[in-house]
Amino acid sequence: MQDSSQARRDRARATAVIKFIEKLTVPSGKGQGEPFKLEPFQKLFIRAVYEPQLKLRRVVRRAILSMARKNGKTALIAAIVLAHLVGPEAIVHGEIYSAANDRDQAAIVYKFARQMVDLDPELGQMIELVPSTKTMIARRTGSVYRAISAEAGTKHGYLPSLVIYDELAQAKNRDLYDVLDTSFGARDDTGERGEIGPMGERGERGEQGPQGERGDNGERGQDGKQGEKGEAGEQGQSGPAGDQGVPGEKGETGERGEKGEAGEQGQPGPAGDQGVPGEKGETGERGEKGEAGEQGQSGPAGDQGVPGEKGETGERGEKGEAGEQGQSGPAGDQGVPGEKGETGERGEKGEAGEQGQSGPAGDQGVPGEKGETGERGEAGPPGEKGAPGQLKTARAYEDGSVHYDGDLVLHQGSTYQARCDTAKAPPHEDWQLIAAKGRDAVMPKILGTYREGENYSFLNIVALGGSSFIARSDDPGPCPGEGWQLIASAGRPGKQGPPGARGEAGARGERGLPAPSIIGWTIDREAYTATPILSDTSEAAPLQLRELFVQFQDEAS
Repeated sequence: MQDSSQARRDRARATAVIKFIEKLTVPSGKGQGEPFKLEPFQKLFIRAVYEPQLKLRRVVRRAILSMARKNGKTALIAAIVLAHLVGPEAIVHGEIYSAANDRDQAAIVYKFARQMVDLDPELGQMIELVPSTKTMIARRTGSVYRAISAEAGTKHGYLPSLVIYDELAQAKNRDLYDVLDTSFGARDDTGERGEIGPMGERGERGEQGPQGERGDNGERGQDGKQGEKGEAGEQGQSGPAGDQGVPGEKGETGERGEKGEAGEQGQPGPAGDQGVPGEKGETGERGEKGEAGEQGQSGPAGDQGVPGEKGETGERGEKGEAGEQGQSGPAGDQGVPGEKGETGERGEKGEAGEQGQSGPAGDQGVPGEKGETGERGEAGPPGEKGAPGQLKTARAYEDGSVHYDGDLVLHQGSTYQARCDTAKAPPHEDWQLIAAKGRDAVMPKILGTYREGENYSFLNIVALGGSSFIARSDDPGPCPGEGWQLIASAGRPGKQGPPGARGEAGARGERGLPAPSIIGWTIDREAYTATPILSDTSEAAPLQLRELFVQFQDEAS
């Protein structure tokens, strides 16, 4: 700071800087997308720097602002940079630098300033961005802002009008600071500040020149002696707590420290509330099968569960051996009369009954010989229509008896009608066949699952692979094949039916013995396991605690 005994305070200059900053848009973090709102301590710092004036020049030439992390330090640096580049503190051909100890930190300041420009169309027209060199150029004044770091090469040849050094206390040496600090002397700042002239026409962009060779690094100077420590001043009153600043980017994880010695086991604390269930971890490899434990006592019977869905119908099993005949059940109700069966074969002739009393007529004599056929007479006139004819009822043929013309008889399963009076037995030309005896029908026969090598006959039915086949002939050959006919193929599972009604709950069983409880622990410090000891002297499965300790170590580091 220069001699400020004759300095005056120019509130309008500091107010102009504050108003310019509060027109900018917060690019990220708290209040993102809203106008920049300076905190009271930030406004106080700006007024302390820009208000003191001496002959229209700032008296304050060097200022230090120290604040805790997450209080908007980077955003404030970017806003002050823009105020000197195109705001109320802009000058013609000014050079503005934000310095940091490494490239990443320097890039953060440039990133904030660039985001503010991107969010304001007016600033976008006033500033040209060069991301490759982290540079901004004011189109009207020709002023330049650039983010630099101590990791880059020499910084000689700069003529800065403003330098903001971020985290100066963390610098490994004073090289960059000394170069920038001594560069201020080359800029003449004695004259009064003039008004910014009109913007000239932009010239054509020249071709990019070849990159120069990198110069040799200079020798490092000797470290200066540390000055004596000053007396500590009295502690001031604590100011009001500020709002939480924009969260900074996450720093790199430090190296893991050496494992400390295990402390003595503390007394068990009270049981805490149950925590929120964590995400399900990946399924570990299946362990070896343990020895079967002793069977515990049966617990009380639970309520009957909801019936499960009906499973798919399994393949038909092989026919089991016939079981022993059970006891006869009670007689059922009379069934519906079945269809009339086919007429059975004629039974053997029964013994002759006793002869009845003689009738009035005598025995019939032997028929005489048949006379010659006479000539056919002329047709007479049609007679009156007679009554409808009726078929005689068939009766059993009686061997040795005479049957007359038109008689119907049943003989050996067939039905015959006499063509004339005759004592011949049918079949004979004296008889007309009305209905021949039928053959016995062959009924299909179910034989269960098909067995290769077994003999099968016509119309035998077998099951194979969920399908049914019937034999086309005797000895039909292997199934399936030409000798078999598919009659029912394996069906697909049907749609699941609606759940059945829940059955009534069964009677509650007797109360079982109480389950064993934990009475102690076995700690394996090398394997990081804790095995519960139960009240019945058995041990439960050990708890694997190594991953929890590793997680705690990572989060605490």
